[in-house]
Amino acid sequence: MDSRIDPTQVDQQANTIAHPKTNAFGVHDSIRYGPRGAKTTTEPNHPLYQSELQRVQNTERMNMGVLKRVQGSHAPFKLQMERSVASKIQRLPGMYSHMVALDCLLGTDETIDFQDFLGDDKDSEMQVDIHASMEAKY
Repeated sequence: MDSRIDPTQVDQQANTIAHPKTNAFGVHDSIRYGPRGAKTTTEPNHPLYQSELQRVQNTERMNMGVLKRVQGSHAPFKLQMERSVASKIQRLPGMYSHMVALDCLLGTDETIDFQDFLGDDKDSEMQVDIHASMEAKY
């Protein structure tokens, strides 16, 4: 048994189809394609990853179900209506709206997030022609 790697015996066409960024030896070609990123070399995400991404929606759905069973079908409908009205309240164009009423309804006003501590890019001042913005909006 020969343990030597001979590039003449490697099927280059099959290797290129299976891994397009590899060389004749089947190794990632960092010179041509750059260093291999951590995201490309890691395994698929944990099974709970998708569940954690949808945690807020799942919690909201569960709370609405509990609210419907305890107070009746009108309670989740009323809360959803209040949230839709609060989400439509905006400032003039060119100015970011913080949607304080919606934050109060969702309960996110009681938590300190990353944006609260270090600031948000949306809060930066911009020079905007308000008249042109209003004409474009309406």
